[in-house]
Amino acid sequence: MTFGPEIRWDLYQKLGSPQIKTLDDYLTVLKQMQQLSPKSDSGKPTYGFSLWSDWDGSGSMNVGSITALYGYGTGDGFNKADLILTKADEAKWQGLLDDDGYYLKGVKFFFDANKMGLLDPDSLTQKFSDVSNKYKDGQILFAQFPWVSSNYNTTEHTSAGKGFAFVPFGDEKMSSVGFKPQGGTWYWSIGAKTKYPERVMQFLNWLYTPEGVMVSSYGPKGLIWDIKDGKPTLTDFGYKAITNSVNMPDEYGGGLYKDGVNQINNATISKSMINPETGEPYDYTMWTSYLNHNPDPVTKSWRDAMGALTVRDYVVKNNQVAVAPEYSSSEAPAEQPADIKQKNSEVGKVIKEYSWKLMFAKDDNEFNSLKQQLITKAKGLGYDDVVKWQVDKYEKTVGAALKK
Repeated sequence: MTFGPEIRWDLYQKLGSPQIKTLDDYLTVLKQMQQLSPKSDSGKPTYGFSLWSDWDGSGSMNVGSITALYGYGTGDGFNKADLILTKADEAKWQGLLDDDGYYLKGVKFFFDANKMGLLDPDSLTQKFSDVSNKYKDGQILFAQFPWVSSNYNTTEHTSAGKGFAFVPFGDEKMSSVGFKPQGGTWYWSIGAKTKYPERVMQFLNWLYTPEGVMVSSYGPKGLIWDIKDGKPTLTDFGYKAITNSVNMPDEYGGGLYKDGVNQINNATISKSMINPETGEPYDYTMWTSYLNHNPDPVTKSWRDAMGALTVRDYVVKNNQVAVAPEYSSSEAPAEQPADIKQKNSEVGKVIKEYSWKLMFAKDDNEFNSLKQQLITKAKGLGYDDVVKWQVDKYEKTVGAALKK
């Protein structure tokens, strides 16, 4: 899962796990959680949200993560330059500045959070690295992304029953990207002066086989992992190696396990694909054996309460995920004309600037005034022209494919 939302499960349970029907319901719950835990591990004040701007494009990337909870996103990523949101699994779109659209709803959500003292004031100036450290310290109670909450969900915390877990709201439909059967945009190549190119080709071919994926990812079969009753499992040594990076046996060369893992900064096939030899994904964290191996108190409590083994199981079972099917075309992506490109850039800067001003507006009157300024400025710079161009391209390509 790319998106959340995840909240501090231990605090949520202490509140009696109140029902969260709408996005705005998180604000009430988070305020109560903040009152339960006003200080972090190091004694700093806690907040519901902590944002960062160094990944922004046209608008705020963090606001974009909120639109994704309704199944909407920008065509080329939340930190890029589209001025329209598109539905993952339906031929629908919204302009970023649509009054009833999810982008402005996300901006208003963080504005309301700030009024309640839930938005970290450092959000205006900090970078992602600062936010990561705050999660580690327990300063933040809500996570837009599961990979952010992992900073807090250490073995030390989860074994003590403290940690983040997925808690969706009633009408959530999380956006998710489907597989790309034709591959990605990272490549493997063989050097022109390679002495034995056929041996390189044999090695590359092996990396794409089930054995190659397993061995290159985790290490030797029988030592780190094995097959039991046709299913993959980590060995006792494998659990220690992957979690604590122990020393390898002498017959395997010795040294720390972590120093021997694959260092190639490229991938073959996605590890969440099914290994045809086992019927389970290549990713060991998705193996049934791993999922059922001594789950920590947070995981066990979440599973008991939610009636699911994983977040993926939950959202699929409850129809709360919108998967974008892979779209491909034999035509090259359309290049924006110079005038549209110029307007897109200028409008994007204004939307980004005003998104932050709106989130930190001092009251409702200032929020409404700034919102009107944003719309007036953006439209004056050609917002409608850019949206029209992007919608036209969308409806002829991805939108047309989704309608079929």
